[in-house]
Amino acid sequence: MFSDLSNYQLRQLIDAQQAYQALQHALLHRPDDLSRIQNLKDTLDLHRRLNVAVRVGRVPAALVALIARLEATGLQDRYLITGPHAMLAYETRAGVRFDSDVLGKSDLEAPVSVALQGDPDDRVAQEIMAAADKVRCQITLLPAPGSLDHPVFRQFVVGKNGRMVIMPVLDPREFSGATVHDRGVQMLLVERLPGVALT
Repeated sequence: MFSDLSNYQLRQLIDAQQAYQALQHALLHRPDDLSRIQNLKDTLDLHRRLNVAVRVGRVPAALVALIARLEATGLQDRYLITGPHAMLAYETRAGVRFDSDVLGKSDLEAPVSVALQGDPDDRVAQEIMAAADKVRCQITLLPAPGSLDHPVFRQFVVGKNGRMVIMPVLDPREFSGATVHDRGVQMLLVERLPGVALT
């Protein structure tokens, strides 16, 4: 149902994540150190190009752009990516790639499922829906408050264009049905992520 990334892909994924985390840490804790921040941005751009060269990521570029936009505006705690696109986060954590019969091209080209907490009339919800509209999303509204208080799986992922973000997705243990997607995630949890830590 899934296959391992190559050693080279896995090494690049690890290096890219470390570069991403280093930049985020510097932006948060050393925002006035402009020289260091620029050096880290240059390093991250190098990893972006390497990600593309070795085909590390396969998250649709439009989805990566959506996540980055929502994160930049502080909205990352108000939504989750659900459905097949969430599986991209799980496979990244495990260092594998789901086979095409489990997660195929048609799955990734389908509208992205987004669970949104809040009243559709509030400003934050409207901002998310406006951004999501550009990515062909299916919005599911969850009652507020506290809808996203359950464990959330947040995972560093890489887009097809090499860009990197943290994707908030549905707890993989919610894939408990009998569809091919459910079975793929269930096997991944058993074989590769038995002690997965949710954040």
